Amino acid sequence: MDEDSQPAVLRILFADDDVDVLRAVARVLTRGGHEVTACETAEEAIRFIGTGASIDLLLLDYSLGKGTWYVDLGNAARQTSPTVETMLLSGENLADVELVDRVAFIEKPVRPADLLAAIARMCARD
Repeated sequence: MDEDSQPAVLRILFADDDVDVLRAVARVLTRGGHEVTACETAEEAIRFIGTGASIDLLLLDYSLGKGTWYVDLGNAARQTSPTVETMLLSGENLADVELVDRVAFIEKPVRPADLLAAIARMCARD
């Protein structure tokens, strides 16, 4: 692979209350070349966003909150990272959930290669 075809290194904030999933997905993302901050709760993610750190992608377990809490998290992150994207992960079928603009969904379990590819596609779009 030449330098132009290397995937971009993304700063990813990943939040999941299942510690095993948190560790496994964080490891996949890190091995995929990304910088990962892993949080076990929505509150921990909010505190990290409050530090003003730059974030490219919020990767969030849908069950961490109620309603569209992830929208509030995305809006808070956009204060310092205006182009941040949001992707929700869930073991539940969210077909009946109306996702807001700029939010993608991927169902768990997901193969590592499929997760990395979905993230690359999402963050490459204009």
